[in-house]
Amino acid sequence: MTQVWYPAFNLKENPFRYFEAAQERHLDEVYPLEVPMIETVKSYLNAGVNCLIVGQRGCGKSSVILKIKMDHSKSPQMIFIPAPRSLGDLVRELYQRIEFQYEEETRQAVSEVWGRGDYPDWFSFKMQACKICKRHCRIIRSTSPTAYAKSLNMILGECPSREKLLLHMFRDFSIIDDQLKMLVDVPDNLTGREVSRLVNLATQILSSDVLVLMATPNQAVLLKQFDVFARFPIVEWKDPAPSFFIELFKDRIKSFTVENLQPRYPFSDEVIEELARVSNYNCREFIRLCNVVLIDMWSRKSEKPYGLEELKELKFLKELKDQKTPFSLERALDEALTEFQPGNWVKLKHIREILNGQYHISLSAGSLGRILTKRGLPKRYNPDAEYLTPLPSDKPP
Repeated sequence: MTQVWYPAFNLKENPFRYFEAAQERHLDEVYPLEVPMIETVKSYLNAGVNCLIVGQRGCGKSSVILKIKMDHSKSPQMIFIPAPRSLGDLVRELYQRIEFQYEEETRQAVSEVWGRGDYPDWFSFKMQACKICKRHCRIIRSTSPTAYAKSLNMILGECPSREKLLLHMFRDFSIIDDQLKMLVDVPDNLTGREVSRLVNLATQILSSDVLVLMATPNQAVLLKQFDVFARFPIVEWKDPAPSFFIELFKDRIKSFTVENLQPRYPFSDEVIEELARVSNYNCREFIRLCNVVLIDMWSRKSEKPYGLEELKELKFLKELKDQKTPFSLERALDEALTEFQPGNWVKLKHIREILNGQYHISLSAGSLGRILTKRGLPKRYNPDAEYLTPLPSDKPP
C-alpha cells in the first residue's frame, strides 16, 4: 500500500521538496520544466551558433538542457551537460560521453599522448600509482590503452589526466571527424584557476565544434572578458508568462498524487499567481515558496486549500515582500552598484562608502562581502577585496 504524506490532498510526498535541477534529474515524478525558452535554445543549437544563454539562477536553464536532452536522446553528435557542481564534474561528464561514443578515437588519443607504457586493467589486481599527474591515483597495471581510457571514468573528482586527454582530442580535430554540438551549464562558484581551465577547454572545443553555454549574468560578464567568448552573442532569458506557473504547480501536484486518486490542489489559482509574482517569476524560487507554504499547511493539518487570506497571514511572506520595498538593503545595494561601470572590478570599501554616504546603511566588510557572494558576484584580491560589477540587467532573484 502506498504511504500517504498529506492525506487531505492525496499527496504521497511533498511535490516541492526538490527545487534544483541537479536533484530533479534523478526523479521519475519530476519532468524538466518546459519553459518557453526551449525553442529559442534549440534554434541556436541546431543552427550551430556559438552563444551565451544568459539568465538568473533558478530561471530553468538546467531544466531546458534536460528537456532538450530527452528530445535528442538518439543524436550521438549532441552532448548535454546540465547542472555540473564544479568544473571537475563538467570535465568528467564530457569525458564519459566522448569515451562512450568514440571508444576507438579515445584509445588512439591515449596512445598519442602517452605512447606505449603501463595502463590500468579491469582484470588485474596489481595496483600502482598513476604518475601522469601529481595526484598519484591508485590504478590497476596493464598495457592496454583502451582499458586505461575506460578507467579514467571511474576516478571521482578532479583528474588532470582525463582533462589532458580531452584537450588533446579537441585540439587535434582529425581524431574525431564529426562536428559535435554541446549545450552546457557553466558551473557555479568558479575559482580564478578554474575559469582559466574553462577558457582553455572552450578554446579547443571551438576549433571545430559548436558550444552553447548557459550562464548567469555575472558569469557572462566574467567570460566575455576573454577573447574566446568576446564575440559570442548574448541571448537573454525571457521569463515565462504568469499562466505557466499555474500549469507548473498543477503538473507537480498530479505527479505526486497517490495512484488511482484524483488530484486535489492545495492552493487556489490566486495564491499560485501571488507566489509567482513574489518570486519575480523565477521558476526555482517559485517552487521553493510553494514548498514553504505547503509545509505550513501540513504542519497545521489544514484540510482546506489556502486562499489569499490564509497566504497573507504567513510571516515569512510578509518579510519577503518587505525586502522588496524601496527602503530595503537589497534595493539600496542595487542602486549603489549602478554607480560603477558594469563588468569592472570594484573595491569592497568603495561599495561600503556609497551605502553609508548615500543610504546611511553601515555594514561590516564581512557582512557586505557575504551578501555580494550570495548574489554570485565574482571576487578577487588585488590586494584588497574586489567584486566584479554585474550587467545592467542583472537583478538578484
